[in-house]
Amino acid sequence: MVYDAPTQDTGAVRDGTGLGRQGDPETTARLWRNLVRIPFNKTCFGPREEAAAVQALRGGRLEGDGEFTGKACEGLRGIVGTPLVLLTPSGTHAIELGLRALGIGPGDEVICPSFAFVSTANAVVQLGARPVFCEIEPDTLNLDPKDLDRCLSGRSRAVMPIHYGGVPCDVDAIRAALGDRPVSIIEDAAHALGSRYKGRPVGTLGKVSAFSFHDTKNVSCGEGGAMATTDQSLMAKAEIIREKGTDRAAYLRGETEAYTWISTGSSYLLADLLAAVLAVQLERWQEIQERRRRVWETYRGFLEPYRDSGRISLGRVPSWAAQNFHTFWFLARDPRDRGRILASLRARGVMASFHFIPLDSAPFAQERLGTGPALAVTADVSGRLVRLPLYPSLTQDEIQYVLNSLERTLRE
Repeated sequence: MVYDAPTQDTGAVRDGTGLGRQGDPETTARLWRNLVRIPFNKTCFGPREEAAAVQALRGGRLEGDGEFTGKACEGLRGIVGTPLVLLTPSGTHAIELGLRALGIGPGDEVICPSFAFVSTANAVVQLGARPVFCEIEPDTLNLDPKDLDRCLSGRSRAVMPIHYGGVPCDVDAIRAALGDRPVSIIEDAAHALGSRYKGRPVGTLGKVSAFSFHDTKNVSCGEGGAMATTDQSLMAKAEIIREKGTDRAAYLRGETEAYTWISTGSSYLLADLLAAVLAVQLERWQEIQERRRRVWETYRGFLEPYRDSGRISLGRVPSWAAQNFHTFWFLARDPRDRGRILASLRARGVMASFHFIPLDSAPFAQERLGTGPALAVTADVSGRLVRLPLYPSLTQDEIQYVLNSLERTLRE
């Protein structure tokens, strides 16, 4: 069968500016003949981003905390729901900055999922602390609160859950598992800008949070990140660390006549040139999100019969979660089936992908951290996960091509 996706007309099919109208048979046939390569991700940049970058270049002030940094931060505040936001060169830097502001250091332990990008654990190790790897839920791929008790010790200073794929983790369940222990929650929200947990914005649920604007994220400036908090005292510490250990931020606000060396720190500023691109992306937030939503929901509708027949497993979006449609994923029956699905899709020009290799099984963790036996759910999920291309400029014909390729792949 050929799957007919929704027919909403959100832009022209031919120029790739939107999801487009119903895929026409002629174009679909051409795609099949040419086995057009559909990348896993394509950044949604256009004339407005280009104009902003040129404006920044001509303005002559490209270092951090310039005009465009202010515009980008203003856009972020409206989405994240807190005025306390600092741009950083990457999501990795945002995590490091948050950990340093919390005073995490040697002898401390930070609990995080093993199913994560290496930056999550690396930031902990960089500060001389130790990451402790926690299990994930098999249907959300988020940290499993029921495994926290095993991970907690007298050295635990923080737990760093990831909102995987933009679906918020169960923060209230994590709080309940922590009880009255003095353990801070740090949100790794690299996937989850704009997501909401029980009506509350992701990024305001813990002590500090970190976002990413890498090329693969919903909004991007190539590389970039942001640290957010609702704690003014933590923000004050982070500002000093971010400005090489000086009170330069206070000086720029006119709060002091000069700035000087206050404490240890580093350079965690995003160049204003990149902030110019990010500011425009944030202005286009609703447009980008709507296009991503339609792609995600089209994939979901197509794959639900395969889930019902037991051919694949689909992720769960809890009723209290409002996701941002960052990632579309499903689970194959086993690793061999996953390998066959990925190879078949790629042979047809559809660049589907797997995702994280469990950190607890990595050579560095095994040799340097002394991690124990593999986490069963994490190992299982990692070997079966398939992610489909998802980006705003996917045309209707391209979406239909992906679905036709899936149809043939899942019936092989």
